[in-house]
Amino acid sequence: MTISPQKFVDALAAHCRDAAVSDCISAYERPRGRQPSERLVRLSHWFKSLPSVDRKMVVAAMDDAADGTLFGVLSALDGVRPIDEEGHKFVVLCDLDGVRQDVSSPAIDLHDLLDQPQGE
Repeated sequence: MTISPQKFVDALAAHCRDAAVSDCISAYERPRGRQPSERLVRLSHWFKSLPSVDRKMVVAAMDDAADGTLFGVLSALDGVRPIDEEGHKFVVLCDLDGVRQDVSSPAIDLHDLLDQPQGE
């Protein structure tokens, strides 16, 4: 079984970008653990004190930040956003049961395959 560049980017968007925002909001709404950090507790109190419209704006801002982060990472993997002085190039490989597949391609820029966050 192979993974297409589009499927790879879609999976990162769903399981990393969107999940990060969702997990963060859940933690603000209900900090978990016996002793959540003082920082998280402060953020939780602040977030829960916001009017509903402002909470939605916070979520929208988080969506933008998470989307920008994933776009930047994909741009670095594509080689269009340098992340070091030496100009390293990166290759995305998928390994399934010892069978390796190159997911990245000089013909396809992964960052161009990124859809907008689910909230759009």
